[in-house]
Amino acid sequence: APDSQSLFIYILEHPSRQEAEKNWAAFQADPEWQKVKAESEMNGPLVDHIDHYFMDPTSFSALN
Repeated sequence: APDSQSLFIYILEHPSRQEAEKNWAAFQADPEWQKVKAESEMNGPLVDHIDHYFMDPTSFSALN
């Protein structure tokens, strides 16, 4: 199990997996994001790794 003391979880919604991949690539290519990321990691990386999980809502989900 992940170390809960250093775990950060956020959830994003996309219309499809293809849109998610396209949006993530655009975000990573954004010059402003690249600048902020480089500045924040001057003393080393802030993130060890990123895991991606694609989920589908259940039949009783408020998303349906």
